[in-house]
Amino acid sequence: MALQIREEFPFVVLTLCSADHRNLLTVETMQELCGALEQYACESRCEAVILAGNEEYFCFGGDLGNPSERTGQGIAAFSVALCAVHRAIASFPKITIAAVAGKTGGGGVSLVDACDLAVARKEASFEFPELHNGSAPMISFMGVRNSLPKKLCYEMMLAKPVPAERFLELGMINQIVPSGDVVAAAMEYWKSIPPCNLKAIALCKQYYMATQGMDYAQQLETGRHYLTSLLFGI
Repeated sequence: MALQIREEFPFVVLTLCSADHRNLLTVETMQELCGALEQYACESRCEAVILAGNEEYFCFGGDLGNPSERTGQGIAAFSVALCAVHRAIASFPKITIAAVAGKTGGGGVSLVDACDLAVARKEASFEFPELHNGSAPMISFMGVRNSLPKKLCYEMMLAKPVPAERFLELGMINQIVPSGDVVAAAMEYWKSIPPCNLKAIALCKQYYMATQGMDYAQQLETGRHYLTSLLFGI
């Protein structure tokens, strides 16, 4: 299995750990991620899920296999799984935290973007290496392009790594850890936040996603419905 699950309630740590240590996303790995998120969405002891990689890599993109052996069916299955894992992270009713210790590329960058919060070691870097591998960032580029300036998006698309300090400045990560265990740092970061109503967190996340692209009046009206739902349920 390329996903290790560790329960340290109120945290659950999901660690990508592929044999080549680059933690590339396969269909099976993404299905495991979706399954784990579904499981802990209903676990009352879990307040937050931390997504991590090994020391050298967080996740360096997707694994589509040998180019000479790829099929249309296999590529379609990969794209479906990639969309599914992003939807699973976005809709997860609790907090998700990316704990980034090393290099992050392609779909790995989009996983960091999809998580609610992110903590990274100072030596971490972020890039889209696809053009140098005969491919191009597509699905993995979509979330990031809504969060980053156009010029930086194009710079990353040309496979130039961006250091953690720059990602912190742009709000793509919340904290830089000088050294040590980045998973432990992610736990401490969450503990530094005052206790929260988990139902309220879930509704806030839903509201944030639902109102993207709406005009101000639509956002207000949608917010009214969410507020009513929250207060009625308390």
